[in-house]
Amino acid sequence: MVGNHKDIDTYTPADKHPRENEVRHDELSAAIARYDEEASRRRNAYDEASGAEMEALEAVVLTVPTSFGGVLAMLRFHRGYHIDPAGVEDMSHEMAIALTESVEKALLKLNAA
Repeated sequence: MVGNHKDIDTYTPADKHPRENEVRHDELSAAIARYDEEASRRRNAYDEASGAEMEALEAVVLTVPTSFGGVLAMLRFHRGYHIDPAGVEDMSHEMAIALTESVEKALLKLNAA
C-alpha cells in the first residue's frame, strides 16, 4: 500500500505510467481529505464534550454543601474524579482549589450553626 505522494511517484512514475500516477495521486488526496474531515469532526466533538464537562465540573465544585453529608459527597467526588486509575489528573489545579474552598466554606458554616 502506498503511504504518501512521494511513494506514488517512486513506484508509479508519471513518465512511465501517467494515467495510473494521476489516479493514485487523486485517490490518495481524496483519502487524506476524508481522514482530515473525520479527524476534524472528532476533534470538534471532543472539544464540545470537554467544554460541557468543564461547565458541569465548575457547577459542582463551586456549590457549597449545606450538610455534612454534602461535604462527604464532595470529598468523595474529589477523590474519585481528581486522579484516574492510570494516575492522570483529570481536574485542573484551579478546580481542585475551588472544590476545597467550597468544602471549607461549608464546614465553617456547619460549625457555626
